[in-house]
Amino acid sequence: MAGLLKKTTGLVGLAVSKNPQERLRILYSKILASLQTMPQDAAYRRYTEQLVGERYDLVKTESDIEKLEKKINGGQIEEVIFQVSAHLFSCSVGLTPSPLLFCGVNPVTSPVLWG
Repeated sequence: MAGLLKKTTGLVGLAVSKNPQERLRILYSKILASLQTMPQDAAYRRYTEQLVGERYDLVKTESDIEKLEKKINGGQIEEVIFQVSAHLFSCSVGLTPSPLLFCGVNPVTSPVLWG
């Protein structure tokens, strides 16, 4: 931002990030690490690795926040951080086995669950 300090995002509940590139580096590396536990041929893993890898490279190479926002094309950098945090959470939830699987119940076809 070339000498300008952003005081607000203009979005309720979304504070200005003090070090957005470092935060994104950490989040992207955590997502990439969690993807390593998935099967290599899983479509989710392949597409997510591609997208996250491209964005991770952008974060590592681009030092100007405004240019980074335009290249990522996800809104303000704070919005991107919020989206990536939610994506990391969904990756970790997706890796957690469902308790129903341990009971031998198929959650899709079970008449108990769907009435």
